[in-house]
Amino acid sequence: MPVIKPLFVIWGYGSENIFRDFAGFLRQRGHEVVVLPEAGLDKRAELERLASRPFILLTSAHFTRDERILGDFYPDIHIDNAFLELLYHCPPLLSAFYPHDLSTPLVINEPAQLSGFDLVLWPTRYFGYQPRPHRLLTVGWIGYRNEYRPAEDRRYDSALLFSDICAHKGRLGVAGTYDKLAPILACGTAIKFPDWPGHDEFEEYFSAQGAVVIPAETAAGDVILDSRLIVSNSISSISVEASLMGTPVINLIEDYLPSGMQREFLSGLPGCILSSYGDFPEHLAAPPCAATPQVERFDPEHTLNLILDALVDKHGPGVLKDSESARPATMSVEILCSPKPPQMGPPGLMQVSSRKIRIKKVHDASPAEPDITTAAQASHEVGANTDEINLATAVRLLEQGEVNGAFTMLQELVTAGSTHWGPYYHIARLAQAQGEADIGFEFLTHAVQREQPPGIAHRSLAQLHLSAGRYQETLSTLSPLLRHDSRDYEALDILRHALGQMPEISPIAWARLLADLRFRPT
Repeated sequence: MPVIKPLFVIWGYGSENIFRDFAGFLRQRGHEVVVLPEAGLDKRAELERLASRPFILLTSAHFTRDERILGDFYPDIHIDNAFLELLYHCPPLLSAFYPHDLSTPLVINEPAQLSGFDLVLWPTRYFGYQPRPHRLLTVGWIGYRNEYRPAEDRRYDSALLFSDICAHKGRLGVAGTYDKLAPILACGTAIKFPDWPGHDEFEEYFSAQGAVVIPAETAAGDVILDSRLIVSNSISSISVEASLMGTPVINLIEDYLPSGMQREFLSGLPGCILSSYGDFPEHLAAPPCAATPQVERFDPEHTLNLILDALVDKHGPGVLKDSESARPATMSVEILCSPKPPQMGPPGLMQVSSRKIRIKKVHDASPAEPDITTAAQASHEVGANTDEINLATAVRLLEQGEVNGAFTMLQELVTAGSTHWGPYYHIARLAQAQGEADIGFEFLTHAVQREQPPGIAHRSLAQLHLSAGRYQETLSTLSPLLRHDSRDYEALDILRHALGQMPEISPIAWARLLADLRFRPT
């Protein structure tokens, strides 16, 4: 059986994703690579992409900085997903963490949660946190992958790797930021902005003023190894990375930070001095001496082998020889126990005794989505598959009040991994009727993942989100409905109520909603 190439999912937004070049290396080796989160892509769409795929998950992001914390530090960035949410809903074959900077590799409560990863790849031989992860491997610093070059062979005399563009834009604007940095740039110093949203505006303006601008997409490590001197500002990790890679650093003191904060942060860092903006020309004339490199080079081939070895250790050698690429989406199947005698009702989900529950027929105005209750007749006419026939039979039993028999049939369909949305939708309806809101929500979510074209399951989940005050989730669930049919009056009614109740709607969400309403299927 041929060896397969596992899918790699790399999680990290902007400069928190340090695996870009490694992703290119993986693709060269024949692996499919997906980079998440994508700005503007709703979380449901991201999760659906991975719900039935075996994959290896790599992240270099601060995984406890969910969208709320990111919003506090970087208000211009809007992403819907949280890393831990992805890890919970779509468990990977193997999960691995590698820090994206050397100054604060872990933050908040990340050290305590690090052992939740199968593998921790570390850039230095010194770890320095407690508790120590179960499987910790040193692979060198990913920014230090090219050969060390002597100063005379480097391209830039000095390069400013500028940080805090969000703060500067808010305080000074783009033009004001240029005026602040003009004396530094006048000394011949090139500048690279971080790869955050809005960097293109800075690049265009600074280039128009004659500054030497290094593209934001350029890896910081490549700039460090190609510069005789690195200029940094604020308390970004650039100062630490450059020092440990053997390039001297001048760190510019920012007046918006607490007095002494940068000096305390960089105290004792070899090959690094601090300077005010006004004193920079003086320090440039007599720069600090370079320190001996303290990090090892990153070898992508060796790192890939370590990851695949860990995968085989966890799952056995057959994991790389399995020709099946699909795995069923995770769900709480513990409620689908073996059937009990009919008079007891299916355990866990329903205790209905002999009480009848009437399931109201739901008719859809869309001709592309026939009423599921008529599927039995249609299935015999068009040769529908067994799932559709059994589903139609179960629905008919529900209409007749035979809840136990219907549930048994629905249970068998779900346990067998039916790809039809109907069994999950009707189990969700039964769970909701019995007050099992969490189970109803879970199975309704699975129904939505399978419903094509979008219809009653999507509308039901959107209404459930709306009732719970989850407005962003409401809009995300309505999105495929509106794109399928912008005249879906039931969906539009839910949307009207959502917009009336939302305290505010972000520009990104508003733009996405307009795109949904204007979308015309080809």
